[in-house]
Amino acid sequence: MTSIPDQDTTPQHGESARAGAPPRDTETPRDTETEPLTRDLDAAEVMTSRDVQGAADLALSIGTRASELGREDLVQRARLVHADVKSRRGEVAASAVIIRDVLGWAVQHDHPYLRARAERQLATFHTMVGDTSAALECAVTAVEGLPADAPARVVADHLMCLALAHARTSSFDAARDRFRSVIDLARELADAGLLLNALNNLAFMEHVAGQAEESLRISEELERESARLGEPLVISALDTVARALMSTGAHAEAEAVLLAGLAEPDLLTEPDDLPEIHLTIAECRRELGRCDEAAESLATALRLAEECDLDGVLPRIAEEQSALAAATGDYRTAYESYRRFHTLEEEQRSAAREARARILAAVFDAEEARRSSRRYREMSLRDHLTGLHNRRYAEERLPALLARAAETASSLSVALADLDHFKRVNDLHSHAAGDAVLERFAQLLQAVTPEQGFAARLGGEEFLLVLPRHDAAQARDVCQDLVRTVREHSWEDLVGDLPVTVSVGLTTTFAGVGEMGDLLGEADRLLYEAKRAGRDRVAGGA
Repeated sequence: MTSIPDQDTTPQHGESARAGAPPRDTETPRDTETEPLTRDLDAAEVMTSRDVQGAADLALSIGTRASELGREDLVQRARLVHADVKSRRGEVAASAVIIRDVLGWAVQHDHPYLRARAERQLATFHTMVGDTSAALECAVTAVEGLPADAPARVVADHLMCLALAHARTSSFDAARDRFRSVIDLARELADAGLLLNALNNLAFMEHVAGQAEESLRISEELERESARLGEPLVISALDTVARALMSTGAHAEAEAVLLAGLAEPDLLTEPDDLPEIHLTIAECRRELGRCDEAAESLATALRLAEECDLDGVLPRIAEEQSALAAATGDYRTAYESYRRFHTLEEEQRSAAREARARILAAVFDAEEARRSSRRYREMSLRDHLTGLHNRRYAEERLPALLARAAETASSLSVALADLDHFKRVNDLHSHAAGDAVLERFAQLLQAVTPEQGFAARLGGEEFLLVLPRHDAAQARDVCQDLVRTVREHSWEDLVGDLPVTVSVGLTTTFAGVGEMGDLLGEADRLLYEAKRAGRDRVAGGA
C-alpha cells in the first residue's frame, strides 16, 4: 500500500475494476453464429479481476467454438484472456509469450483493436518486471491504437492503465488528466466500481506525490461517492483515506477509519490487508503518543505477516519498530531495528531483481526462435542494478572467447575485481548508498573495458573483466588503471570520507588453454592474494 499498484488485483485499488461492466460491441461485425461468442468474450475480459478460474474456463470454451467457426480473431481475443489469467496466477513469463504472439498476429492481420488490447496487457507485464519506461510506451500505444468506435468501458480500462503508467514514472500532471478522464467515463457508464477505483488511485497518487491537501480532498470525494452509491470501500481504499488524513496530521481520524474497516471482514480483499492495516494503526497510535497500544498493533502486524509468509510487509514493520523505539527513548533498539529494516529491504530488492531476471530469461527461452525475442534476451543478460552484463552472459560468452583464442593462437586475460570493505558502506551509510557505489564503480569499470572485451557483475560487490587479445602485461596495465581510477575517484557525495578501493585478481591464458572454471578459480585465488597483501592492488599478471 506504499507504492502505485502493479496490476488490477482489487476492485478499488488496482488498474481497473471490471466487475459489473455492461455488455458492449466489439470491433468486428456480429452475426447470429458469432454474437454469443463475442458476448461471452466481453464477459470473460471483465471477469479476470474477480473470478480467475471462471474466466479461464470461459475463454477455453470460447476459443474452441471460435476455432470451429473459423474466427481466428476471436480465438486470439480468447488467448489474451488466458494471458491475463496466467499473469494473475503468477505465470508472468508464460503470459508474456502469449501476449507477444497475439500482438504479432494482430500486426500481421492489421487488426487495430486486438493490437491495442495486446499492448495494454504488455504494459502490465513490463510493470511487473520493473521496466516502467517500456510500460509507459505500451500504455500510450494501447490508448492511441484503439479504434474510434471502441467501447467506452475498454477506453476507460486503457486510460486507467496509462494513468498508472504516468504515475509510476512521476509524470503526475499527465496521470491526473487520465484519471479524471476515467472518472468522467465511469460516471457516464454508471460504473460504481470503476468510479471508486479511479478516485482511489488518484487520491493515492496525490499522497505519493506529496500533495497532502489534494489527496485529502479526493479521499473525501471517494467517501462521498461510496456513501451515495451504497458501495462500501474495501480495506485498501480505506488505507488510502487514512494515509491522506495522516498526511495532514489527523491521526485520530485515520485510526477511526481503519478500525471501522477491521470490523467488516468482507472488506478484506488481499492477503496482506490485515498486517498492513495493523501496521498503519500502529503508526497512528505512535503519532498520538499511545506507544503501548502502538506496540500491540505492531506485534499483531508482525505475527500476521509471519503466519502468512508476507515478507513484503516485514521491512516496513522493522522501520516502524525503529520509529516506535525512538519515540520511547530506546535508541539502541531503534538503531538495531533500523539496521534490520535496511537488511530486509536489500534482501527484498535483491530477490525482486533475481525474480525479474528469471522472468525475462524464461520469456527469452520460450521465444528463442522468434525474432521478437532479441529485446528480452538482452535484458535477461544484464544486471538490473548496474546495467553491466550478468553472470549468465559471462557463462555464455567466456567459453566462446576461449574457443576464439584457441583458433587465433592469441592471449585472453580474465580479472576478478572486488570492492574492498564494501560491507562498511552498507553498515555506516545505507544499502541505497551501497547500490549507488556499485553503479558508480560499474561506470568506472566499463570506462576501462576495451571494445572487444566485456565487464560483468557476478553478484554482490564482485565483478568480472574479460580482455581478449591482452597478454599479461597489457591486462595488468588495464587493471592497474582501474585500481588507480577507483582510488582517486571522488566518492564524497555517496559515502563521505569513507575510502572506496578495489582489489583485482588477474590471470592470462594463451591459445585458449584451460577451462573457464580453471581461469575463474585462478583469478579468484589471486584476488584473495591481493586482499591478504593489503587490498587496493592487482595480484597476477606480472
